[in-house]
Amino acid sequence: MIKLVSIDESNYSECLKLSVFESQRGFVATNVKSLAQAYIHRDRTEPYCIYHDDTMVGFVQIKSDDENKENMYLWRYMIDQRYQGMGYGKETLKVLIENIRSRNQFKTITLSYEPENTLAEKLYSSFGFVPTGVIDEGEVEMILKL
Repeated sequence: MIKLVSIDESNYSECLKLSVFESQRGFVATNVKSLAQAYIHRDRTEPYCIYHDDTMVGFVQIKSDDENKENMYLWRYMIDQRYQGMGYGKETLKVLIENIRSRNQFKTITLSYEPENTLAEKLYSSFGFVPTGVIDEGEVEMILKL
């Protein structure tokens, strides 16, 4: 079972060791950078370790939108290379969307991905995310209406 666990002193070191395959490094920032940005934007950012049962398999970070209070932004999302291809990415996205939906505060989730990352595009599309037509710093933006 997938669960999202807040990052704290007990798990941050393990989180920093998570990594994607070399060929995927251009698709997502390191967890070190993500946690640094989470600290800077701590008033509206939520970083989580992704666990399958008791095993940390990935990292996700969401951020509430400053301008649109009804939007949550899926800022970072990665599954460690050791656990890719096992369905954890799909299962995590399902849990994350339900987490955001259950807050009854947000009407949309936006995200962006590198155009070369066709696996990400396929995953997001399978959950109903659609392109907005916006290219943000070279990344394709998608939105899901909750």
